[in-house]
Amino acid sequence: MRKQKSQFDVLTPNSAAKRRVLAIGLLIVLALGATYIPVTLAQAPSRTVFSAWASQEPTMDGKIDDSEWASAYKVTFISKYGESTIYVMNDARDLYFALKIRDTNLADVIGQFDQVVIDFHLPDDGLVYGQGDDLIGCAPPRSFDDSNNLGQDRFSADRQIDGECAVTRIGDHNHFELRHPFNSGDQQDMALGAGGTAAVRFVIFDEGRVADVYPKTTDARNPNTATWAGLKIASPPGIGISNPLLIGLAVVVVVGWLGWVVLMVRQRGKKAQKPPQ
Repeated sequence: MRKQKSQFDVLTPNSAAKRRVLAIGLLIVLALGATYIPVTLAQAPSRTVFSAWASQEPTMDGKIDDSEWASAYKVTFISKYGESTIYVMNDARDLYFALKIRDTNLADVIGQFDQVVIDFHLPDDGLVYGQGDDLIGCAPPRSFDDSNNLGQDRFSADRQIDGECAVTRIGDHNHFELRHPFNSGDQQDMALGAGGTAAVRFVIFDEGRVADVYPKTTDARNPNTATWAGLKIASPPGIGISNPLLIGLAVVVVVGWLGWVVLMVRQRGKKAQKPPQ
């Protein structure tokens, strides 16, 4: 004689309906994983994208303090004279850059400066660096350059200089610190908002001549911004899930359990309507 299921049997974890819902959820999770994993693998080798929220505003004194730049996105590379480091971060108004460049001295003779120039192309679309793009620079002790690209290798200083910098020498390294607003309202400047992107290139001069470029995938004359690094304006840190696979898994779990609840309610309703035998 076949045993008749009770309402309690329908609601148990071993019910066929629940198993069907969970099986469908598992298939969806596997499908999400299959579509997500190849995208991750396709990103190697990765391109540097500078993006970090400034936990505090650094002082532009030409002294790179570890505590001030603790939250910055950092990249260490081998420059002409050895290991050097680039730091990048932003707050709600300004971009902050610091470069700790290993060098034999800090040249401050006019025409033979040790200096840095940072080129920007926006948006970060892989097109060529040209007319309308932006650059900033810094030479000792506090000479800040804010210019725009006129095209055909011609540049002009902005009518409105937005930003500041400072340079000092500490030990075996020259310390450059720069501040520049990412949306000053100046028509000759960059205009980015939260999440906005740009291609960026760092050109390092030693006694008036180009000594290094970061990233190493480009050079000081190459206008192809697809070979540059990336820059993304960071937002304040918040609570949330950013991994697409985890988001998909959370959605599947929620939808699966809601589906199970709906099935249980419907089966209980049918059970209640069924006339006793």
